[in-house]
Amino acid sequence: MTYASLLQFTAAQAPVLTENKTPLIFDEIEIQSRWFAGHFSREHLSNHGQKITIISPGEWNRGAGPDFIKATVEIDGETHHGPIELDLDSRNWELHGHNESPYFDEVILHIVLHDPGPTYFTRTSNHRDIPRILLSPGEVNACLLYTSPSPRDRG
Repeated sequence: MTYASLLQFTAAQAPVLTENKTPLIFDEIEIQSRWFAGHFSREHLSNHGQKITIISPGEWNRGAGPDFIKATVEIDGETHHGPIELDLDSRNWELHGHNESPYFDEVILHIVLHDPGPTYFTRTSNHRDIPRILLSPGEVNACLLYTSPSPRDRG
């Protein structure tokens, strides 16, 4: 089965998130697959107002540790290389114990779909603050509804 055919088979038929409403439950792996495929925008603002540019989304890590490795991002014009963690909710950083795990000490960016506010921090076990970006509900919906054209449709 090709990625394109799997995408058409699993693509959501209705908006998954709506502005100012509780997000519906969906699989984090689906969001990770869309991130890996480059379906999200490359320009973001962090939770601290830093300009974040995604140069490379990294390699999808299907093992233990951060979700993506060998990513490249610019933070306020400065290039950073390293892992990225993607969570549905910013509180998952602490709930999953990433803040205490040395396996997450090199993470350069935390991507979330729900962020209840500044009371939740993304910090490593050595207390380094990690920039966090929030993917907007509109962008998530657009990415989840997107299906690549099949080779037959491409001509």
